[in-house]
Amino acid sequence: MMRHFLFILCFGSTFTLYSQYDYFNQITGDLNDDASEAVANVEVIDNAYVVWGGGINGLGEKFQFVRKYGPDGEIQNENILPDNEGEYVYGGQTISFNLNPFLDEFVFLNGVVLESQVEGYMIVFNQNLDTLFTSSYNHYNPYTYLIGFEVMPDGYLVLGEQGGISNSNGTFVMKLDFAGNILWSEILQAEVYQNIYRNWNIIDINSNYWIFGGGNTPETNFKPFGLITKINSVGITQSAITIADDDALRSNYLKAVKLENGEILVSQPISYELLDPNGSPYFFWNKIRLFKFNPETEEVYAQQDYFENYEQKKGRVFDMEATPDGGAIIQGRRYVGFYADMSWLMKVDSTGNQEWYQEYAYEICNDCRNLLFDIELAPDGGYIAAGSFANEGIDIRRATWLLKVDACGDLEWQGCSPLGVDNVKMKQFVVYPNPSHGKLFIDHENGSHLRYYEVFDVSGRLVARNTIISHQLTTTIELSLPNGMYLLKLVTTNNEVETHLIEINGE
Repeated sequence: MMRHFLFILCFGSTFTLYSQYDYFNQITGDLNDDASEAVANVEVIDNAYVVWGGGINGLGEKFQFVRKYGPDGEIQNENILPDNEGEYVYGGQTISFNLNPFLDEFVFLNGVVLESQVEGYMIVFNQNLDTLFTSSYNHYNPYTYLIGFEVMPDGYLVLGEQGGISNSNGTFVMKLDFAGNILWSEILQAEVYQNIYRNWNIIDINSNYWIFGGGNTPETNFKPFGLITKINSVGITQSAITIADDDALRSNYLKAVKLENGEILVSQPISYELLDPNGSPYFFWNKIRLFKFNPETEEVYAQQDYFENYEQKKGRVFDMEATPDGGAIIQGRRYVGFYADMSWLMKVDSTGNQEWYQEYAYEICNDCRNLLFDIELAPDGGYIAAGSFANEGIDIRRATWLLKVDACGDLEWQGCSPLGVDNVKMKQFVVYPNPSHGKLFIDHENGSHLRYYEVFDVSGRLVARNTIISHQLTTTIELSLPNGMYLLKLVTTNNEVETHLIEINGE
């Protein structure tokens, strides 16, 4: 494993990358490949990148894979694992895939959905990506879901969720040896109806473990809050600290990283204003709050807020990694439309001050999902990030997206597999103008006939519906709705469904 990374100085800057770059290879195969796939985790070893992902092939069969890429993104090796008897393995948009440097093995720990329960699932691979063994865990039946884990010198420390009651979940932490045997398992937050908890990170400090996550309960009026839990070496809870901003709409879940100087840097998305006060309570402006946490005094210090000038629609942090200069690289995403995402990276120094910030997208459009879930330091001093891309206005299938940037965040290469023209389901209707004052024209393409339409707001609530059996080339509809983003669902006389994102702006 490459353990030495270059330290490169960058000038502070802010850039946005909107251009469509040439794909350097076909990550999911040929142009006419029917597969849909995405990766959620990436690990760096020597001068190569190993990813974990999953998808569905052209026959509708689910699969998972571990794959190795070279320094320029070329595929060097892979292991495709079909699901057993139709089981669905979670993709792992958490810390679910790690390199065990003590055994030079790759380990995946997450969950598998069975007919009536969820079990924890473990797969171990060697350096050739061959499967060494698998293990399953159901000691919190019927719901034993593994969220993420850290590799310790004597085993794996695993975070999980346990439950079974509707609209609730508790959490647990367990210790596994390298053979996958349970050494101990302890409940962190008990399962209580309507209480929802989730933990993301584990940091080892002087033989105690600090766990970072959050929850929401009826006692907090279901407003999410951050939570730091301290446990001892055998999983017994020592203390629990709630981190919340009383003036905020939401104080979202915490993620943390231990810096090179030993300090703990914590991120928390803070929701401070709704995008539309008359609309959904789930779409809001977020700022990203960074602060340091002192495990000795259990105090918060050096707090800084970013993006508080209406810059991040539903912004959040997915991953944080310590950098050799004592700072950190932070990877997140924000909304740029009704359901469109843009990924971003921010480099901060050891004091938490921003050095640079850049945004990335494989493609910009109202239906484009540009999602990066994991980032790691590359051997050359830059960074490698992994996730998925889909243009859902054309096709809902996802493609693996790898992004390689230098130490200053400038794009070096990115890889993604475009969908073949033969496999693209073209739109049958053209909707315009968009945005509009409420009056919309719908052009019928390819002889399609509109039967009825429905309109949903951003919370998924049906706000308009009308039956219009039209054989005209253009249909006109008028919507009397508040300003905002909506989903227009068009249903043809053949019961085919097509959706369009529309914006009502009466100004």
